Amino acid sequence: MTKVILIITDEYDSHADAVLLELKRRGATVFRFHPDDVPTGYKISIEIENGILQGEISNEYRGVSLKDIQSVWYRGTRVLFPKKRGIVDRSIQEYIALQSHEIVKALYKMIDASWISHPEKLMFAEIKALQLFKAYHAGLCVPATLFSNDPMKTASFIGKLGEAACAIKPITLEGVTSKDGYRFPLTKILPDNYPLDSVVYAPSIFQPYIPKIADLRCVVIGEKIFCAKILSQANDETKLD
Repeated sequence: MTKVILIITDEYDSHADAVLLELKRRGATVFRFHPDDVPTGYKISIEIENGILQGEISNEYRGVSLKDIQSVWYRGTRVLFPKKRGIVDRSIQEYIALQSHEIVKALYKMIDASWISHPEKLMFAEIKALQLFKAYHAGLCVPATLFSNDPMKTASFIGKLGEAACAIKPITLEGVTSKDGYRFPLTKILPDNYPLDSVVYAPSIFQPYIPKIADLRCVVIGEKIFCAKILSQANDETKLD
């Protein structure tokens, strides 16, 4: 029985491309799964009979049985919105997206393998307020932080900072398209006496601005920590974010 490594990603993931080539060079059997191509690009079957679970993911080239999946690398994907393949009615598109999303969720729960990292755990870990709370109790230094869309609470928080500048950040990263074009909101420093009325429309993160030396990106796998240092202060465009 051939054991399979499942890579869950999208069509344009160059990192997954590179890892897949290396895994194949080492003789591993790999199956690449693009959940945003469900239902037309991939077929999913989950069958339960007499307490026995069987399942399969397949595309036009081949398929993989769930019982043969030994490990999963989840690269993270957006909420499922199947590509428009001749479907005009928006309500039908939404129905298909919902059903596709649910079978993919069920698929993830049914795969009994080692995950890096399971989407449910990633969703939990991406809650920034929880990150900061856990980080403090793990012994890390965490600045005073406000998550809010209340202008009065925000004004009070900024007032407590005294001479320190206030950094404002989005709670989650998402690009914005308007009549002025596309923008990707990043960390900014609020100008002094900046009007806060618009805070009510979009909850944000507020913290005292702390000048940094560099950025660290750390990946923990088991007991090992893999760390990369980014010299962000060498470029004016990346000093804040």
